[in-house]
Amino acid sequence: MSLRTCLDLECNDHITKLITFCEQESIPMAVATSSYREHIEPMLKNLGLYDKFVAIRGREDVEQVKPAPALYQLATEDLNIAPENIFAIEDTVNGALAAEGAGLNIIVLTSEITNDMDFNNINYYAKDIPYEEIVEILKKEQKVK
Repeated sequence: MSLRTCLDLECNDHITKLITFCEQESIPMAVATSSYREHIEPMLKNLGLYDKFVAIRGREDVEQVKPAPALYQLATEDLNIAPENIFAIEDTVNGALAAEGAGLNIIVLTSEITNDMDFNNINYYAKDIPYEEIVEILKKEQKVK
């Protein structure tokens, strides 16, 4: 993916609202991506989201990318939060498998590209729910703080 293409990406409105909520509630966040940081960081900066994350972990940080859990394990260490107290927001099966392998709770939010993927073998907490429902889950699960 070219840098130009990355900079043209838009952030899902639910994700933008969720990031704002987490920031306001002092819930720390990290990015765990199978992409190179050099591709992701400019996009996050362009969207005004870069400084909202404790850490950004990319493929250069691990030997194996998703579905291996290593990226999420590193992000968990960066957050200094027990895996069972973390919610991963994932849009792909490989990402959900990685989060599951690292012991995280998973909320699946598919995109136009991933909405036909089969998540039936993933133990996810919720799938394709709006921002408001995600916030209710986070409020209910006080352990995320």
